[in-house]
Order: sequence, then structure tokens, then C-alpha cells
Amino acid sequence: MGRQFEKRQFARSVGLRFAGEPFDKVANGLMEQAGLADPAKRRDYSAKFWDTLEEDIGQEGNIHTVVMSDEALFVFANKQMIEGVSNNLAKRFSNVTIVAFVRRPSDYLVSAYSQAIKMGARKRWKDYLSENVTNPKNTEIFKKKLMAWKKYSTYDDFVVQPLRGDILEQFSSATRLDLAL
Repeated sequence: MGRQFEKRQFARSVGLRFAGEPFDKVANGLMEQAGLADPAKRRDYSAKFWDTLEEDIGQEGNIHTVVMSDEALFVFANKQMIEGVSNNLAKRFSNVTIVAFVRRPSDYLVSAYSQAIKMGARKRWKDYLSENVTNPKNTEIFKKKLMAWKKYSTYDDFVVQPLRGDILEQFSSATRLDLAL
């Protein structure tokens, strides 16, 4: 359900990623699946994403908190993407907090492999694991990519925590939001 582009759920689940991707980036499998392989279509999608977010907030009235979630926050590791998302959020919100929960690397690899297969990769687990564990560029990858967010974004609050236990309780505590758990 969350991967059907025509439905709103898909737009919300990968929308932030597509709205922030540099338009000149070579399209990946997920972009192709969503019909956004063409840079002009990605530019249009980005504009529509931000306009729709603004309309949704306007229709709801006096909103002071919006939660946007993307499990693959690390994908936003280049200056252009981070600044684009940061600037668009800053136009719409007076206070933005980034909260990143870092999984255990072994848990992350299982999830990343599952997503790669869903997006069309045809690698065996053994090969995927070997490539991702032994590759020197993957050493401290979370730290490097999260630090890019800290460096290029304009947010006042930037919280990074290891993922432990109940994510909703952890998120509520990190953001000081009462989620009525």
C-alpha cells in the first residue's frame, strides 16, 4: 500500500526524499517505479509536494506541529539535497527539529537488503553483506551522513540517538511531544 505512487500514502512515504533529490541526479529504481525518471518530472513533483504540504496544513487550521518521517534520512547526505529540504522547511515552519535514530548496523543491513530487493536488486544476501561490510566507504557511514545534516541544515535542534526499545516513546521523549502513548 505505501509503495503505490498514485495513492497519497506513497507520496507521503517517499515524498520527502523525492522532493529533496537533486533534479539532475541519475534516476534510481524507485524513481523509475514512481514515474519520476525524468528530471523535469522530479522538479514538478518537488514543487507539488511542497505546495500540497502547505495546502494540507492550511486546511487543518492552527497547526503547530508536523511530523515527517523518512527511515532513509541518511540518503540525504549531499549538500544540495539537505539545503533544499532545509530551505523548504524553513519557509513553512519557525521551528524544525531533526530526530535521527540509528539502528544497530546488523539490523540496518537486513532492512537495507530487503529494500534493495523490493527496488529490483538481484543480489544474494551473502554477496550484499560482503559488499556492504567489507567496503571501506561504509566505515562510520552513519556518522558521516548524519554530520552532513548537522553541517548543511539550518535547524536549531538536531537529536541523534541509538534506537532502543519503543520508538514512539523514544521519539516522544526526544521531541518533547505528548503523543498520548
